[in-house]
Amino acid sequence: MAHVFTTRARPVPPCHPKNKTRYRSLDKIAADPRVVEIWDEDEDGIWVQLAKGWNWNDVSCVHEWRVRDVIRAFKDIKEGPVL
Repeated sequence: MAHVFTTRARPVPPCHPKNKTRYRSLDKIAADPRVVEIWDEDEDGIWVQLAKGWNWNDVSCVHEWRVRDVIRAFKDIKEGPVL
C-alpha cells in the first residue's frame, strides 16, 4: 500500500489593518505612522492616504497604478502642509 501524503494549507496572515488591498507587500508602508489607509480601486489604481502634516508632490494622497510604483513614490513623501 502506497503512503498518501497530505498537506495542510498554512493559514495566510491577514494584511496590516490599514492595508485594504490584497497586496501584502504594502504592509510595511501601511505600518508607517505617516499612512492613514491604503486601498485599491482596480481600474483607478492604488491609493495611499497620508496623515495630516505629510504630502507627496504637494497632495495628501499617493496614487499609482502598480505596487512597485507606490513603494518608489513613498520614498518622496515630505513633511509639510498640502498646498
